[in-house]
Amino acid sequence: MPYNTGKLVYQWLRQYDRLTGLPTGLRKPNDPGDTDYVAPIDNFGACPLPVTWEPTDPYCIVDAMVCPTGFVPADMGRICIKLEETPATPPTGTGAFKVVEVTHGAYSIGGARIYRDGYTPDGKGAYDPIPVANEYWRNRLGNKIDGPLNRCGVWGDSDNNGRPDSISGEWIGFVAVVELPVDEDVYVGIAGDNAARITLTNMAVTNQTLVQQQYNNTPSENFNYWHIYKVRLKAGPNYIKLEGIDDGSTSASFGAEIYRNTAEQIRNATRNNDLNILYSTRAARGGTFQTGLSGGFSCPPGYTLNPNNGHPVCQKITTVDTIGSNSGMKGYAGRRRLVNFIPDGFTEPNTENTGLGTYFPPVEDKDTCPIPVTELKPFDYCVVRYKWLDDAGGDLDTFTGYINTLTPIDEGWVGFGQNGSYPQLPRNVDPAESYLLWASDNTGSGVEAVLLSFKNFIRDYPVTANEIQVKLNAAWYREVKNGKVDIELTTYLGGTMAKSGYDFQNTGGIIVDSITLPTVVEIRSNSAKIEDSDNVALVVYNKTTKQATIQLV
Repeated sequence: MPYNTGKLVYQWLRQYDRLTGLPTGLRKPNDPGDTDYVAPIDNFGACPLPVTWEPTDPYCIVDAMVCPTGFVPADMGRICIKLEETPATPPTGTGAFKVVEVTHGAYSIGGARIYRDGYTPDGKGAYDPIPVANEYWRNRLGNKIDGPLNRCGVWGDSDNNGRPDSISGEWIGFVAVVELPVDEDVYVGIAGDNAARITLTNMAVTNQTLVQQQYNNTPSENFNYWHIYKVRLKAGPNYIKLEGIDDGSTSASFGAEIYRNTAEQIRNATRNNDLNILYSTRAARGGTFQTGLSGGFSCPPGYTLNPNNGHPVCQKITTVDTIGSNSGMKGYAGRRRLVNFIPDGFTEPNTENTGLGTYFPPVEDKDTCPIPVTELKPFDYCVVRYKWLDDAGGDLDTFTGYINTLTPIDEGWVGFGQNGSYPQLPRNVDPAESYLLWASDNTGSGVEAVLLSFKNFIRDYPVTANEIQVKLNAAWYREVKNGKVDIELTTYLGGTMAKSGYDFQNTGGIIVDSITLPTVVEIRSNSAKIEDSDNVALVVYNKTTKQATIQLV
């Protein structure tokens, strides 16, 4: 295709009358040998130079997210966590303090306050008082019954005589473990005579003190009012340490409750049944304190106490970002302008529908951006989990099956509507002897898992090829939204596997590898046919090395 050079060329010469200045009607070719010859001139207006664009700053597009060795995916594969445990240090005294009820006429006499976002570490800040007319939150009569602190107040009995004792200058308390599927706000109410505090550990923070009331200036405010704070919890386990301290006065108490409610619901509550109370120190009465140096268990720095159903352990949660790997696609971060095929120095981001230049979409380039084949170390058990959220779609149907093995098992799928509705393949064997075992049909959101047993397959088909392939497919039964699905493959060494809802759990073994590959399922179909589904991933097991690989397809 010819392009302009910016030169204006005259093909003909027109004759003009010298006296009148008008054309005579004669013309002749503009010949370079003619004395009247007119040479070409630069005229970029009439003959604009070609302007083209080319992409710059190529990069490999990442879509597969994996965790380093020793870590497992969490928060739908967005981060990786490692949970470490060490024994908890027992009390230095004669044993854990007994928990006894403590009430007082001054407790909650002023009512309750719901603090706004931005409260300070000492528990101060702007707040909205719950109307004093709501006597559920106020001890109006100044008795030992009404108000939240009287309902849940506790203190330590160090000599086991059933009465609270003087325990001065030591924080004692409990750890509430709240596990959530997604990030969520809760409200924590506390009061202390003389003070109370809230400490949080989860996948984002370790032993972060959110609120610690002062008790050397105006301690009466700490127990005259019930103080309610919004606390952001993360998906996964949250360890909320709730503790109180006394300065040696005759009365001592603290109380804490966790509400899974909105501020409005809390403000309008007039009885316990109006609230979703996740934890209350009231339930600890008659038991023993969990934290404290002399009357509870303690942990090394960086660890937090997990009550562990009466067998306390110290746990440390370490989080790292997932590691991205190539998708086989190459993108371009920028683009530059060329005038007459020479860069003129102008560049801009390569974004679609913005800027002056042509947008350059990603292109497939598996040579520059090779798709990784994730290798897994030797293992005993392998679980494939299809995981999705509500905003991905409705009712993911999964298809999992062996292919290219040249056995009768080829393309026999487990999943909804497959295999004669038997969860195991082959269908006529005990599930423990099967090659594939499907947990169940999850018609909502969350997880749907399949247990793969290469050992059972090889036992029955010992002369197959060295590499055994398992294909993963999926389709949405009801509706497609953003279509995002995480394919998680986790391998275990030792222990036993057992079905748990739509999933499988390992008891007594250890996780060897855990890989999460994010993908998008676009097909919607209720036919329960493999040809009406999206190809998702391929697992390949090597009989010789007893290792496996997984790759998106």
